[in-house]
Amino acid sequence: MGSEDRHRVQAEVEWARGLVNEVFQPLGMQADQRWRNLTAVARGIVDLIAREVQTYRQLRERGARS
Repeated sequence: MGSEDRHRVQAEVEWARGLVNEVFQPLGMQADQRWRNLTAVARGIVDLIAREVQTYRQLRERGARS
């Protein structure tokens, strides 16, 4: 799942990388120290959000049919 090749909007991946950096900084961890490449983490966040949005839409669609 994590290594699947999928289409992601690059701007969303960059946003997620920034989010991960913001979380790490207050913990005293600089992104370039322990996590040299946050792209995989950022892609995972983007994928997670996309799945949740898809699930939400499917549930709303089912509710509208009832």
